[in-house]
Amino acid sequence: MVEDGKLKSFALNILTAVIGTICFGVASIISYLNGESAALPFAFITIVSATSLAILVKDYFEARSKFKN
Repeated sequence: MVEDGKLKSFALNILTAVIGTICFGVASIISYLNGESAALPFAFITIVSATSLAILVKDYFEARSKFKN
């Protein structure tokens, strides 16, 4: 069904955002602990990734409730 494909696409996007957020978060922490100047850009990217993840999760649940009704 089309709805299942869209929900699977949302789930894949969420998984990708989770992986990206974790990777950039770890990179930010490692850079900060090593005293590198790259910690701030990594922290900014982590915040942006977490924000996009929150938006994706919200859209996923809205789409899921729409398709179930």
